[in-house]
Amino acid sequence: MKAKDHSACNSSGGFMKVKIEVDLRPFTVPNFVMVNVASRPMSDVDSEPKYSMADLDVDTLERLCSEFKASVFKKAGKQPRPVCESS
Repeated sequence: MKAKDHSACNSSGGFMKVKIEVDLRPFTVPNFVMVNVASRPMSDVDSEPKYSMADLDVDTLERLCSEFKASVFKKAGKQPRPVCESS
């Protein structure tokens, strides 16, 4: 993660910059995906149908990952970098 610059006033009245670097944990990858079941209450989440990640096809995994990435950037209020396609 890139550290944010923090400015502070030193004893002579000038400013100095400090960079702080932190080690972030990656997102936790789930072992399964749950099926949306509209007729069940939220308190019944443990009994919802689930599918192992290994049971999903590549197209489904890519779609779910793309949706997750879009949600992360939206929540952060940022735009992802454009993907360069090679010809």
